[in-house]
Amino acid sequence: MNILGDSDFCKSLQDCVEEKMDTSAQFIREKPWPAVVWAVAIGYLLHLLPLARITGLLFKAIISLLKPLAVLWLIGKIWEKASARKSLVNPVTENPPEV
Repeated sequence: MNILGDSDFCKSLQDCVEEKMDTSAQFIREKPWPAVVWAVAIGYLLHLLPLARITGLLFKAIISLLKPLAVLWLIGKIWEKASARKSLVNPVTENPPEV
């Protein structure tokens, strides 16, 4: 079994989610007590984590990275426009006329 489950390729996100739900349901039916232990352990760990703070820090990091990226994108667009304008003003010919 590979990481995606029984199939080699999931056709869509919905197919992948349905496959994982079926696999999880089968595991719970076959081994209910380990599934309960896993659920309690994961719930306890999620309760301990400050998820609101982590989410807030990730949001702030993304916003702080978007500003420099926007500036770099603008610089690239200005450079692109300047290059296009320069090529219109001074076109390069492959065969210059001989004098």
